[in-house]
Amino acid sequence: MEKLNYAVLEQSGYNGYILKNAPEKVLQFGEGNFLRAFVDYWFDLANEKAGWNGKCVLVQPIAPGLAQLINEQEGLYTLYLRGSDKGRKVDDKRVISSVSRCLNPYEKADYEAMMAVAVSDDLEDVEDLLYGEDDEDSEYELDDLGEDEDCYATTCPTCEESIYFDESVLEDGEVICPNCGEKLEFDLESLDEDDGEDGEE
Repeated sequence: MEKLNYAVLEQSGYNGYILKNAPEKVLQFGEGNFLRAFVDYWFDLANEKAGWNGKCVLVQPIAPGLAQLINEQEGLYTLYLRGSDKGRKVDDKRVISSVSRCLNPYEKADYEAMMAVAVSDDLEDVEDLLYGEDDEDSEYELDDLGEDEDCYATTCPTCEESIYFDESVLEDGEVICPNCGEKLEFDLESLDEDDGEDGEE
């Protein structure tokens, strides 16, 4: 079987989204499965859906890493998506093209290349891209955690994991799920009113 690369992909007749050339806007430390299946997948979607037009340069954090394998495939890899999305069954696959290359900083040439990318004018602060505002406004009910009235918890509707936080993060009326990046919006005043009603005799 031939290794995946842009030439092989073109010959195969693949008709999915692919971005071959773009500025390297992200220097990402870590090249493991989770980052490539989660973070770099979102960058790939940003390229397709929002016209972000960017590539990620990966840096392997330990000497025995995946740089050679990733570079042999020109940064391309196939992501299998299985599960559910808003109640709809998902069983799909997608070739991810948001990675340009992977550097091994334990080799002199790659270390110098990493430092060059680090000072590149093309690098962007991508926090807003990953955790920016949702198009859909949703409010979620928050539960008071016991005796500490400033401590709250809620369940993320996307990943169904619990999120814990105190009142200091509620000023903007939102919290970001640390597990999946979903933004939850809420009204703190309504919580205070509910607490007052519960306390009446």
